[in-house]
Amino acid sequence: MLERFGFSFDLQCKKKGFFPKGGGEVVASTNQDNPITLRCVDLMERGKIESIGGIAWSAGEHDATYAAAMAKEAKRVLRRALQDVPIDVEAKFESRQSAIGSGRGIVLWANTSTGCILGADALGGKKGTTAEELGEEAAKSLIKNIQAGGCVDEHLQDQLIIFAVLAKGTSHIRCGPLTLHTETAIVMSEQMTDAKISKKSLQDGTVILTIVGIGHSAT
Repeated sequence: MLERFGFSFDLQCKKKGFFPKGGGEVVASTNQDNPITLRCVDLMERGKIESIGGIAWSAGEHDATYAAAMAKEAKRVLRRALQDVPIDVEAKFESRQSAIGSGRGIVLWANTSTGCILGADALGGKKGTTAEELGEEAAKSLIKNIQAGGCVDEHLQDQLIIFAVLAKGTSHIRCGPLTLHTETAIVMSEQMTDAKISKKSLQDGTVILTIVGIGHSAT
């Protein structure tokens, strides 16, 4: 998604770390040598849902069967709602060499015909949470975001605002119902910059954000 704003970077996860030990390692790099001026975006047409992907993972005390059960339940719930869409959810067990501590979770995403990606996830933070509960939670969250009709999911709304505010030109982004995080990001962005942000609610339940950026250039 960041490539739409005029730049891209490579992101590699060297090692995963789980609460409370932590210890994860992520390396981000870019070949951008010149100062970056973000470009405005137009995310108005979501298109058709073409495929569903995902990864269910477990590590440490949660063995490989836990990840497999998450993936199986997520696919069952998704197939019931999206019968004609290809679904591929991978189950992955993280060895002690590739991860520090114990953890489990699942991430899902929907790919559309216009290049939009909608995401959802669930993490096993509470002791006693079953694999099936996590798989169902993530699947239902993704289905909700698909049904909302936006070009971005509920968790990406507020994240994109800062990029659009800093970009040069006017961005148009079709969202589902705005979250409190998004409403807060709008207020804070207008107070801290000269950006202009307007909202238009449509009859289909989506909201069009129009963001006139300030054209900031990082030097």
